[in-house]
Amino acid sequence: GYNTRILAGRGARVVGVDISPKMIELARREEQRTPRGIRYELVSFSDLAVFDPASFDLVVSFLALMDGPNFEGTVGELFRVLRPDGEFIFSVTHPCFATRGLGWIQDEEGNDAKLTVAHYFDDSSWVERWKFSQAPSREDVSPFAVPRFPRTLSKYLNALIGAGFALKEIEEPRPSEELCREHPWLRRWRDHAALILYVRAAKPVVG
Repeated sequence: GYNTRILAGRGARVVGVDISPKMIELARREEQRTPRGIRYELVSFSDLAVFDPASFDLVVSFLALMDGPNFEGTVGELFRVLRPDGEFIFSVTHPCFATRGLGWIQDEEGNDAKLTVAHYFDDSSWVERWKFSQAPSREDVSPFAVPRFPRTLSKYLNALIGAGFALKEIEEPRPSEELCREHPWLRRWRDHAALILYVRAAKPVVG
């Protein structure tokens, strides 16, 4: 519930959804500890039957949709629960660069100098296991097992268009120079490729 609490703190009336019972439990516990009027539902983002049509002004997803198998069904559900003129804003790891064949080539000084990309068109699912590389006690952190359902950039955008959304804005943000000085490992994502893709789309008003 971290991001939902940021939105609620800025004045939004928020409903959060997650398929993980543990994540919902933790979010509800934090809401009880410091109430911000947030409602949390244990549902999949691809099946939002608990919500009526045209229930929301805005849908926001933070780096989650690349981890679900049914993007087309998901955007259809999100289109259904949005009011006309409502917006859908989401971020995913950049499909053109964060592929299964992602790798780095280092220069003589050990700096990441080139990015390798492979298997861009391979849409078979797989499980990625990783740790937060900058965790204070990385050796004590258990690795995450994250399901990945890769899709090309065109599949993301065409699914939105097919559901009826109008594309409004696409961004490929870079870490700032200040952030790179504070966290040097981000330098490679400023100099060589985009790690994140942001998309903003809207549900058109009919008639």
